Amino acid sequence: MRSFGRLMKNEFVKLFARPTTFIMLILIPVLTFGLGFVMKMGLAGNARFAPKPASMMQSRIEELTEQVAGSAETANGYGDSITMSGGQDPASSYTPQQELDILQYARSANIEPDGWKMDALYKTLLPAGAKSAAAEGSADYQKYDRLEQSLYAAVRSDDSMQYLAAWKAMMEQAPELWDKSQLPIEKEILGLRIDNKIEPVYAGFYSWGIDRPWKEEALDSISQNRYQLSTGMGKDGALTDTEKSDLEKNTAIAIHRLQTDNAPVAQGSMFGFLSQASMLVSMLSLFIIIIGSTMMASEYSSGTIKLLLISPHKRWKLFFAKMASLFLIGVGMLALLFISALVSGGVVFGFQNVGPYLGFSGGQVTETPYILMSLFRYLLACPELLVMTALAVMLAVIMRRSAVAIGVGTALLFGGSMISMILRLLPYDFKRFILFLNTDLSMYFPQLSTGQFGGDQMAGPPASGMTVQFSLAVLAVYFICFAYIALDSFNRRDIKQA
Repeated sequence: MRSFGRLMKNEFVKLFARPTTFIMLILIPVLTFGLGFVMKMGLAGNARFAPKPASMMQSRIEELTEQVAGSAETANGYGDSITMSGGQDPASSYTPQQELDILQYARSANIEPDGWKMDALYKTLLPAGAKSAAAEGSADYQKYDRLEQSLYAAVRSDDSMQYLAAWKAMMEQAPELWDKSQLPIEKEILGLRIDNKIEPVYAGFYSWGIDRPWKEEALDSISQNRYQLSTGMGKDGALTDTEKSDLEKNTAIAIHRLQTDNAPVAQGSMFGFLSQASMLVSMLSLFIIIIGSTMMASEYSSGTIKLLLISPHKRWKLFFAKMASLFLIGVGMLALLFISALVSGGVVFGFQNVGPYLGFSGGQVTETPYILMSLFRYLLACPELLVMTALAVMLAVIMRRSAVAIGVGTALLFGGSMISMILRLLPYDFKRFILFLNTDLSMYFPQLSTGQFGGDQMAGPPASGMTVQFSLAVLAVYFICFAYIALDSFNRRDIKQA
């Protein structure tokens, strides 16, 4: 064991004696910082060029003004009335003039187009549309008028909780304004708002590039999950038991998040960038191929391979010492990438603290420090680095020329990745045995994704029947094959030919 340790120490000395190793190590923090600044500029650009709610509201006012005047009524497809979205009875409709009155009132009262007051004003269109269809002076007319005025009263009193109470009363007194299947879900969402004092926002004047509050995203997620569970239908047909379990789990996590005021990790944050920077792990595979090819090929080009082969150490020890040292270099680069991403995210986005990572186990929500989950995501790259180490050594031993080994390795790495991306879209069962479709183990842990509420959700396995155990088994087979071919070639190498 001591002799093997000395062999590894010798390999480390030779590795760090080459400029290539230092260049690769320097590139990691440089590229990480560069990615951070590019990402920040991209997020800032999206927000800068996205239409602002005020301008979208003004455009809507102009559009409605034209409709009321009769110049664009048919062109916009509204006809004489508009049916409110949100699940209420289709008979409850309102005219463009009614919405125009709402928006003009909001503008005259300086009401924010994306605030809770705007949401309240649009809610008045529910009873207003039903009131228009009822006979004036009837009991229904008076009920809808009373509900409409209660919403206006909440706006004038500047009390969001009064608005929520008025909204609750409207659900109880006029349930016919909602679809029967949606009403229980709407009541649950409203109850969560009241219990957790969550002010609504009006999403009608939001646009791409502007993030909605995370609590609104969480409530939308709960609503969608509840609806799917109630109907038993998903995007691809009837829900499976696994899909039902996932929906219930995600709903429980979202409710716990609201109750504990635990915001999800956003992309534009230190930990959000730490997650996004994990895409650079694939770059480490290229670095390992370059360093490994240079390490082995230089032994042949400089003639030192002969001294190694005639040394008293067994050849398999020499071989595995090189492989182990190269793998440890890869792990070191992975650790450097993690630290660089953490520091870069803090410098670029700020060192804000985040709440714990929320999981689900044993029928209840669990909390884990987010830094540990981020570290776990990076550690998932270790099996890939081990296989890439074996591939790099195999190419270097067979080719014996660094340029050729690097060229072939790079072609296999990028060519295999491109072919895998194409095969991912095709219905072939054999694709699950391809190396590059099994290297990204994070695809089995979509809960490690970030974003406002799963916004950057990672793609799942590319083929049915693929599990984390299956991918680990496939990677193990490839590793054994690469290592065996490289070791056999190394053992058979004649000293004169070397």
